[in-house]
Amino acid sequence: MIDGSGSDARFLAPLGIAVDLAGNIFVSEFASDVIRKVTPDGTTSTLAGSIGIPGGENGQGDNAHFRNPWSVAVDCFSNVYVADESNFAIRQITPDGRVSTFAGRIGATGHSDGPGGYARFSNPHGVAVDSTAASPVVYVADTGNGVVRAIDRSGVVRTLAGTANALGIADGTGSKARFSNVQSVAVGELGNIYVLDGDAIRKITPAGAVTTLAVDSFTDDQGKSIHPTSLAVDRTGDLYLVEALKNVIWKATPPKVPAAQKP
Repeated sequence: MIDGSGSDARFLAPLGIAVDLAGNIFVSEFASDVIRKVTPDGTTSTLAGSIGIPGGENGQGDNAHFRNPWSVAVDCFSNVYVADESNFAIRQITPDGRVSTFAGRIGATGHSDGPGGYARFSNPHGVAVDSTAASPVVYVADTGNGVVRAIDRSGVVRTLAGTANALGIADGTGSKARFSNVQSVAVGELGNIYVLDGDAIRKITPAGAVTTLAVDSFTDDQGKSIHPTSLAVDRTGDLYLVEALKNVIWKATPPKVPAAQKP
């Protein structure tokens, strides 16, 4: 792992990626326990964390530590949010590299809603931000608990959809919905949230109503099954699916999502 310009930079197991309004790219390096920043001119630096030194300390730059940061998201103020999987917490990094624990408690797993450090997560994988809202809302794929959580700007956590430790595939509103294996979340048009749930694509409205767009039978344009590992959504509502094992990115258009096509 080396900072530098363009091809001089090196990464180790980059897992999550996000872009701010200025075109800066933020990358979570799962194996190195750091968050990297790439400016529009291609200069790479380490924004926060210390290379290969896992931990849960807050602080400035390399004085802070992460433990298996899974994914990142960025709000309209260029604050970066990190799903710090093995610390069971959502961390926040300010533009100047100062790290704090936004929600959850470092090293304490479980499921509970509430403000900041009173909330509990279990191996969160996905994180996304709705920057179109008057006050940015952070959404979390709380993988270990099988639910999708929402965090307001003050750090108060609520369970948007699903019931903790009650796995399955069921549509419904709020706690009546069931998820099987929530991995990735993205915020689309009108504040709708898209969730990669195992091999299923689910949609959650801002009110918490869950519908299934595609499950199991999700196929490519040749009829072969797709097994995505993460997803993103653009401003028009088109979904982009990463299939890591095949090194392919697919594009799908809701609501029918009958077949994926390479973009």
